Amino acid sequence: MSPRPLRQFYGDDRTLALDGLPGAVEPFRRHRARFLEALGSLTEDQWSATTRCDAWSAKDVCHHLVTADGFWAMSLLGRAEATPTTFLRGFDPTSTPGAVIAPMREQPARAALESLTASTDQLLEALSGIDEGEWTAMRSESPFGHVSLLVIAAHALWDSWLHERDVLLPLGHAPAVEDDELVTAAAFTLFLGGAQGGVLDDDDAVGEGPTAPIDGAVAFDELPGRAFYLGVDRDVRVSVDAETFRAGGACAVGSAVTFVESVTGRTPLGPTLARFPADIAA
Repeated sequence: MSPRPLRQFYGDDRTLALDGLPGAVEPFRRHRARFLEALGSLTEDQWSATTRCDAWSAKDVCHHLVTADGFWAMSLLGRAEATPTTFLRGFDPTSTPGAVIAPMREQPARAALESLTASTDQLLEALSGIDEGEWTAMRSESPFGHVSLLVIAAHALWDSWLHERDVLLPLGHAPAVEDDELVTAAAFTLFLGGAQGGVLDDDDAVGEGPTAPIDGAVAFDELPGRAFYLGVDRDVRVSVDAETFRAGGACAVGSAVTFVESVTGRTPLGPTLARFPADIAA
């Protein structure tokens, strides 16, 4: 991720939302169970090995996810508070995560795995307690500011899904790519681009937003029959639509896995963006 401030959206009437995802709880539960099982099979050398995150070992990744799980659970449970939290105002994604996990590095691998197992249960309990009508509520905090609860759930899965690949691919193990997990990872990545690309009339210090609304749809090779719609004006919305998808109604942009990995710096970005409509690519 580039060393620049995040765009954050606090204290205004903007909406940052996702909809149309294939569930929020079960995809995370399945993914994390698979990841925990894989982590439990690592040797001591593999726990210490460098991942695709150059400065982090597998144990560091594990500690990062423990702290993230704890924050997501707290943020979701805080939705009932009169005033949404602002703990992450000014959050720096290039330095803060590393600083948080630094004191944990002396823990043995077994302790790290036990902590991740416990934080997984904590987050799943928080996710499972959300009623169907609550998912669109703008009551929880993320690094982007105040977002809908479904954005929080998607962010949690996206982060963990990427880090599963960061740990296992260098070891020669290819994680399973499940349909509903990939839908969530691709939708959140599209949301990430829309939110960080800016919104109309946004004069934030990180740069001007677009000069005209963005309203487009893309389709991915591994996820046929689904259109991923991105809308950006004063709000940022991503919607996954399987029911009204029509052939030719969305721009085919190639692999969803490659899209997620290139936008997050794991593979080159240029060839991926070249397949997108110009306004969405920008």
